[in-house]
Amino acid sequence: MKTRSTTDSDSLSATRQRRLPEAVAVAAALLGAALVAVSPHAVFGFPSGHSVNVNVFWYDCFSAQLFGGELLPRWLFDYWDGLGAPVFYFYAPFPYYLLALGEILLIGQWGDFGVLNAGHVLLFFLSSAAFYVLVRRYLGPFWATATAIGYMFAPYHYIDLEKRAAMGEASAYIWIPLILIGALRTEKTWRSTVVTSFAYAGLVLSHLPSALLAAPAIALFFLLSSERPERLYALAHALTVGILGVTLSAFYLLPTLMLRDTLSFDGWVTAQGAHYVATEWLIGSPDLPKFGRYIYQVLGGTTALGLGSWAAHEAFRRSRFGAELEHPEGKITAPIIAVICLCWFLMSRLSWPLWEYLPFLSQVQFPWRLGVLIDVCGLLLVALFVPPVIESALTALRLAGRRRRVVEWAFCAVA
Repeated sequence: MKTRSTTDSDSLSATRQRRLPEAVAVAAALLGAALVAVSPHAVFGFPSGHSVNVNVFWYDCFSAQLFGGELLPRWLFDYWDGLGAPVFYFYAPFPYYLLALGEILLIGQWGDFGVLNAGHVLLFFLSSAAFYVLVRRYLGPFWATATAIGYMFAPYHYIDLEKRAAMGEASAYIWIPLILIGALRTEKTWRSTVVTSFAYAGLVLSHLPSALLAAPAIALFFLLSSERPERLYALAHALTVGILGVTLSAFYLLPTLMLRDTLSFDGWVTAQGAHYVATEWLIGSPDLPKFGRYIYQVLGGTTALGLGSWAAHEAFRRSRFGAELEHPEGKITAPIIAVICLCWFLMSRLSWPLWEYLPFLSQVQFPWRLGVLIDVCGLLLVALFVPPVIESALTALRLAGRRRRVVEWAFCAVA
């Protein structure tokens, strides 16, 4: 006769056995999509993004010291022809550890640009995997995989990595979905708090400006995704996550903050021209650079796609075909839309006093760095509201079996 504990153990083992094939299939699909994302490099060569040369030079110095036994290279001794520079006293190191992993996977072959290619693949793969874990709470494996691939190809995400070669900022796409998972947990235990704190620490160790910009948005998400009586507790939980995350990343962050006064803000930001002044990049600025207009158009498209998905879902739900339309559980729509609105406010001229008079905010340089949050929230709205509409429409059309799957795959391919 089996005891209750034995039965529970058998049930857990069976669940793990069922999940393993799903995990392998999803990982293969996401890795395949990541390889497709960088496949143009094989035809046109590695893109000459804004920061490619910096990434190459920094990684050459970083990897030489890392593989030489220095766990966290801060002063790059070989930089500037041996003069050295305190690069990683200020810049976050996570992307360069990821490049080191890529070099290990390539067994040291294919040179610097082979390593950069591997780094891009890993960033695309890990970010889509994080988004998959987030949306799998609401969707089955098929749609969760499809929307995770869509997240990989989100316009600003793709531009950030392929056009700007901003590996630090692109790394934020890994951590923000994991932080939102912590916010959406109904039971916020100490274990979940610590796990979420590690995700925020990962964000700090990837890109400090993104961690700074994301902080108020994350707090807002925690607040609005909770029931009204629990909102004070939710804010306390968000604050705890932030404090623990900063503590976990203190080995990098503390020297950065202590040495900040050794840098001249005028020397490394304003002296380089209006291109690096945050207020010049706000929507409505008379001197908004052309690249800024392009980025805001891209982010506007992502926002329209997300809000349009939500509006289409609501319209379909009120139609005669939407009687059985599934709706996401919990209060998730309001916090997503609130974060999108906050981001657009901070990117507009309405927020000019904040960027002008808060020195730590002006050092972010580009307000459109908030595009990471807009991509996450926009694609999350698509993931939550488009698949249920499609499934209900196919049911209303009485499509089933193979024909239904063909239509689903066709939609994903077109998207």
